[in-house]
Amino acid sequence: HYYKILNYLYLSQPEGALVECRKINHQLKTFSVSGDSVFVNDPFLQYLTGMVFFDQGELNDADVSFRAARVAYKNIGDRYGIETPPSLACDLVRCSEILGDIEAAERYRETAEDCGKYAIADGKGVLNLFVEAGFVSYKVEQNIVLPIYKNDYDSKRSNDEFAAVLVDRYGRPVNSSLKLDYMLRVAIPTMVSGPEPFMDTGIRVQGDSLTFRTRAVVVENVEALAYEAFEARMGKVMLKTVTRALVKYLTKEAVDGESEVAGWLVNLFNVATESADIRSWATLPQTIRMARLALPVGTYDVELTLYGANQVDDEIYTIEDVEIKAGRATFLNLRIN
Repeated sequence: HYYKILNYLYLSQPEGALVECRKINHQLKTFSVSGDSVFVNDPFLQYLTGMVFFDQGELNDADVSFRAARVAYKNIGDRYGIETPPSLACDLVRCSEILGDIEAAERYRETAEDCGKYAIADGKGVLNLFVEAGFVSYKVEQNIVLPIYKNDYDSKRSNDEFAAVLVDRYGRPVNSSLKLDYMLRVAIPTMVSGPEPFMDTGIRVQGDSLTFRTRAVVVENVEALAYEAFEARMGKVMLKTVTRALVKYLTKEAVDGESEVAGWLVNLFNVATESADIRSWATLPQTIRMARLALPVGTYDVELTLYGANQVDDEIYTIEDVEIKAGRATFLNLRIN
């Protein structure tokens, strides 16, 4: 939805972007109500929909999304290592004022800072810049072995129950007091993480005679979301994988009773066909940073300076000819590997 929203905006098709915003809101509500997912809310996506709604004059929808984003950043921001964008409080103030909710506007103004830097004013528009950095963790296959002891299997116990027993043995040493019958090989997925490509982002916006500066803050941590979703599913994945491998083992044991050669062939086939599901969207960014600037109408060059751990200028990117329109928001994203 995030990429579709930006795509529609780049194509000057705001109605399509609004449809994707409503799809996001519906999906997040479904996650929250069902309780079946760890992904119960996303403050950045809530904020993004609010910005698009506001820019298209859907003020009630914008107000709902802004408020949801504020609560979500407060509740789970620390958990995911993300910051509340400083422009959010200003958006809440302006939206509340336009809707006539003066009490709410005053309440939000208490936490708003320097709204002249972030909010649309006469003869100005705003630039919303999203910097997508790095690559999210990807999955690789990990082979583990689980011990099966003599007289371990009880035919009265279901395969799922026996698989649960074997899963519980993962990471534990082999019990030397018991006679080992078989080492069950299982292929499971595991996550591999890469380093964050840079530590901070400086933004310099240059017009004909004006220069504006700000920094981009981390508003979305895709890496943290991916790990949390992976860990939440891993228990079921492990149990399902061990159950499948156990069925292969029992087939091999049955064939062994009839022919040693046939049992060996079945075991060879089982080993050859055991593989983990390592599919994932590996090209997603590790993090998304956001910068907002209110700018006079005109055309600008946007320069991004990426800083490493020692605040040294590691790389510089330039986006030329960015147009700012009066009373409107310009959305722009930059993908940095």
